Amino acid sequence: DELHAEEPTWTVGLQYQLTDDLMLYSSIARGFKSGGFDVNATPARVDIDNISVGPEFITSYEVGIKSVWLDGRLRANGAIFHHIYEDMQVSQRSFDPDARGGRGATVTTLLNAAEAQGRGAELDLALQATEAFTLTASVGYVHSRFESFQGVEVIDGVDIDGSGNKIPFVPEFTANVAVDHEILLSGGAVWKTHLDYAFVDNFYDSEDGGRNQ
Repeated sequence: DELHAEEPTWTVGLQYQLTDDLMLYSSIARGFKSGGFDVNATPARVDIDNISVGPEFITSYEVGIKSVWLDGRLRANGAIFHHIYEDMQVSQRSFDPDARGGRGATVTTLLNAAEAQGRGAELDLALQATEAFTLTASVGYVHSRFESFQGVEVIDGVDIDGSGNKIPFVPEFTANVAVDHEILLSGGAVWKTHLDYAFVDNFYDSEDGGRNQ
């Protein structure tokens, strides 16, 4: 069997050059994630209608600033954003008594069952400290939740409400700091050194919000 998805995507943006070193911008974008077949469904099922999933849609709003300071040695960019997900592709767990030859098993099904939102902010800095040293840093914050998700899990035939749970694999805070150093050697060769540190906050690895990573 096969699935076909054809959806329009678009982006509308506006930017204003306040000064030579300062630009403000905003954008609205509409995109989608194609549907498909749940090849990781467990246990394997032969009914194609039960393992197909439709497209997921996202509308993104962003407002930001791009700036240059200290005679071009410092670059500072920041943005705030808001994402709205519709028909989000999510995993639902339920117990199938007929699975595995009637022995029963927990079945994971991929389906379009959730509406979700995420909002946050990000800041990027880059400083040319000297001709040889460059310092960069970034920090991000995301608050993401399922707005509506009836059926995150099915227990004894009852749909468990997952509304309000965090979206899995989305850390709340992230940060990165890096130092780059260059030494010009004889013959035009360049010796480069790069050091960085990254921080990723805890996140959940399932839609039920039950297991931190």
